[in-house]
Amino acid sequence: MITIEEAAEIVATAVNKNYFEADDVMVVIPEATIHTSYGWVFFWNSKRYRESKDPDYLLAGNSPILVLAKNGATVSLGTCRPTEELLMKWESQHPWICGGPRRGWFKTFVDRILGRYCKGCSGCSGPGNSRYPEEHP
Repeated sequence: MITIEEAAEIVATAVNKNYFEADDVMVVIPEATIHTSYGWVFFWNSKRYRESKDPDYLLAGNSPILVLAKNGATVSLGTCRPTEELLMKWESQHPWICGGPRRGWFKTFVDRILGRYCKGCSGCSGPGNSRYPEEHP
């Protein structure tokens, strides 16, 4: 098993491998990371854009990357459809990895952005396993 920090480093290394823009690097966008039971989906863009918000530095076609917690393997999800659709398709094609198609990951994503996630109650596995207080056992 790898940690989220190791997974983010795997993505940062991969996206910078063939990027040769002077005075710029690709960076992971931590607040957009999607946490799943089997890994993480990372989004990324240029550091120049993240710091300046200047659309001249905004990249297009940068596919979200899934990193499996079990072994650090990466999967480029693509950009042809919304990330939710692409992730659900991948999950349906790999049920032995993720325990079958999941529903509601988008709720988890929104909850993480808004800071509404479990901090480790006895009914769930801790941060990243989003639950509202009324859903706790």
